[in-house]
Amino acid sequence: MWIAPHADASDGILDVMTVGPISGIELIRLFSRISSGTHLSHPAVRRYRAQRVVIDPAMASPLHLDGEMRGSRAEEVEVLPNAVVLAPERGTIALVASASAVVVRRRLVGAERRVLPESWLYGVCLAATVSTYLLIVAGATVRVTGSGLGCPDWPTCHGRLIPPLQVDALIEYSHRLIGAITTPLILAVPVGAVLARRPARVLWPALAIPALLCVQIALGALVVRLELPPMAVLVHLGFAMLILGGLVWITALERGSRGLQAAPRRSLVAPLTGLALVTFLLVLSGAYTRATGASVACTGFPGCDLRPVPIPAVSGVLADPVTIHLFHRTLAYATVIAGLIAGGVLWRYRSGAERRAGAALLLALLLQAAIGAAAVSTGLPAALRGAHVAGAAAAWAAAVLCLALEARAQWAAPSVATAAT
Repeated sequence: MWIAPHADASDGILDVMTVGPISGIELIRLFSRISSGTHLSHPAVRRYRAQRVVIDPAMASPLHLDGEMRGSRAEEVEVLPNAVVLAPERGTIALVASASAVVVRRRLVGAERRVLPESWLYGVCLAATVSTYLLIVAGATVRVTGSGLGCPDWPTCHGRLIPPLQVDALIEYSHRLIGAITTPLILAVPVGAVLARRPARVLWPALAIPALLCVQIALGALVVRLELPPMAVLVHLGFAMLILGGLVWITALERGSRGLQAAPRRSLVAPLTGLALVTFLLVLSGAYTRATGASVACTGFPGCDLRPVPIPAVSGVLADPVTIHLFHRTLAYATVIAGLIAGGVLWRYRSGAERRAGAALLLALLLQAAIGAAAVSTGLPAALRGAHVAGAAAAWAAAVLCLALEARAQWAAPSVATAAT
């Protein structure tokens, strides 16, 4: 009988077949199609693929493993790729091969659980992601309030471990404190990915994050030495956003290893990749617009009021302020429209985490557009400038989250073409 016709014993992936609620007569008809493998086309049959599967019944149900009764507790089934080596006996000629081992573990529940849960790496990634986002917001707050010299010395503040009760000192010290917490969390992500032997789609982005930190520091020092302030702001914010996006990607995939998602009818990976790239470009253009002083070149909304506004001279500017501002604003309009379409499609045709991510993308883009419009219309107050950076980081994170969840669903489930056959 071909219960899982597309299963491959050498790919290191479990093929999971489920049957939805059907009548007894329909079940008999379905059973007769298993011998030919044609049961996959039945609407009640679903196929999933994953390296780790957790069976956690909502109510007491008997669980069988190849006829062996396992009780009714939660079970974890995991494939260990190339864990078994098949060697020939002495005196025979054969090739040495490797095979995957299927491990079934009893998952303890309630007070019986005494071991580190499988979601430990997900928890580390989530903490690093939240801390990195807060660090970006804190850095923007330091910049828009001019509190960079609130603590003129390091690592102390005015020679004290506890900063004085001054606004600029408290803002700068809070930024330092969040940075001190974020750095070890970020470094723990690649270490955890290596120790947990995560697949390449998680491992390589995790290993790239420390490299991004090093490149950010080196390029930041270079542009400062060359006296290019706009490029300095662009480089620091750009690499910070890349680190944030990488952490969001890893967190989404780690969350995905705890469950399975149904295969979507049509992949949205390509358009969501384009949306993420455009959003990242929008963030960079916004940082450049602010650093060059072009933010005040157009004071109206949605149009551009070309009233004469004094703009400080900045070295290293690539174009005139009005052109820079209009480029950023046009890119923002296009990104919001594309993001609203993508979020609407996710909300309409996806479910679960993907649908919630689509809603988060819609909300982040709408709030960011409202903050940008209010900031331009009110003379760019410091509070709205800081909120604009926070909104940009949130929109970028939401775009990467939507992409990661869609990619996760495609990897965990068969392709549309395979399912159709």
